[in-house]
Amino acid sequence: MRTARRVYSPRAFPIAAVAALILFGCIRTPTPRFAGGQAANLSQDGLRLVEFSGFQQAWVRPGTSFDDYKSIRLQYRKLAYREPPRSNQGPRNRSDSSDYPLTDDLYARLGREAVEVFTDEFDRDGLRLVEASGPGVLEARIHLVDLVVRWPLDLLGGQNNLYVDALGSVVVRIDLHDSASGELVARVVEFSEIASPSSRPIQVTAGSAIYETRQLMRSWAIRLRLFLQALQASDSRLRPHPSESSEDLGQAHRGLRKLV
Repeated sequence: MRTARRVYSPRAFPIAAVAALILFGCIRTPTPRFAGGQAANLSQDGLRLVEFSGFQQAWVRPGTSFDDYKSIRLQYRKLAYREPPRSNQGPRNRSDSSDYPLTDDLYARLGREAVEVFTDEFDRDGLRLVEASGPGVLEARIHLVDLVVRWPLDLLGGQNNLYVDALGSVVVRIDLHDSASGELVARVVEFSEIASPSSRPIQVTAGSAIYETRQLMRSWAIRLRLFLQALQASDSRLRPHPSESSEDLGQAHRGLRKLV
């Protein structure tokens, strides 16, 4: 079986290296703040876009005091494909147009891996992990959506000679709810290629898919923990964008009250 042609991205490694430095505390990241301009508009569920969250996109409900939360409850909700995958018919000529299904075992295992990785990260540092809802408990609902699998992992054994840049892609969406009231207080979203941060080629196997996805989950869990710690810092309420006046912020809060 031929080896897949690699397409290199000259920016891939520097971006990954900088991201790693940020995640592990070698670079001081800016304090999260509400976005200004048109981005300051509230979403349909009453959230407002936040800058410097560590995620590609993040929203927070204005007026939320995250310092009130001392514990966190982790819940894995679902894994969903971007489109219904086709049946496995073997490798195709164009990997970027493939949408293969996972086996039932691999589908279920990725859910277990998400719970294990996030639990391990918050066990190390951050909010206290609990299993029940209640006052002062933040509930993190983890969704893996828009999954695309570009290669038939169950048809290619561990001895195959197929190495690629990425096995597919996935979007993580983490909804943060006040567990006592059920109110949505924040949301973070990140699109990720299932690929090595160092841009090394990946063998097309189920084992590689699990390993690389675990690395992604670890980075998401670290960023979530750091984001929550930043939200709890200082007076625990996000600062307005520098371009906003106190009157602008008051109008935003009045608009929120109309929505809720």
